Amino acid sequence: MINAKNQIKELLEGLGLSQELAVYSSSQAGAGAWTSVVRITLPERPPISGTGTSSRRAQADVAAAEDALAKLNAEPGMKPEDWEPIYAEAQAGDALLKLAGYLATSLATREERSWWLQVHESDGALARVFDRWFDEGIPELAMYGRGLGEKHKSTLVEALIWRRYGARVLGPGAVNALGELRDMLSRG
Repeated sequence: MINAKNQIKELLEGLGLSQELAVYSSSQAGAGAWTSVVRITLPERPPISGTGTSSRRAQADVAAAEDALAKLNAEPGMKPEDWEPIYAEAQAGDALLKLAGYLATSLATREERSWWLQVHESDGALARVFDRWFDEGIPELAMYGRGLGEKHKSTLVEALIWRRYGARVLGPGAVNALGELRDMLSRG
């Protein structure tokens, strides 16, 4: 099992942030006891601190990380399981992007459609959309802050595309028709 100090490091890396945003300071609290404090500074959020004590310095750091991790996990959008529904919506949003690229009437040729998808479907392009929407004050993005990595920004944009356009694109009976198509293709 990964200790809490390494979990914080992996969490920061997963968000595209530097592990240097978690700063540990330790001091001897008395005869054979160590106290450690970790301060985690995330973009666009108040800092989170954790404190731990142990007879060994390294264990005091882990205890401080456990305390901070419990506080981090209470923050919205910070736990991996918080992202599972977002990933599902992002997959559907990615499908809508493909439909937009292939079915938009203004894109006449196969080359135009391919070019449009290459330009607009990449993680970098979608991360720029995230930054633009964040600057515009889109409330669904504000809680995540500006410090996310490109992949997480892209995922959130795809999820938001699904939330905003999914019901409009999928008319009555569309989900059943797509299910029938999937079943037909799955038959051996």
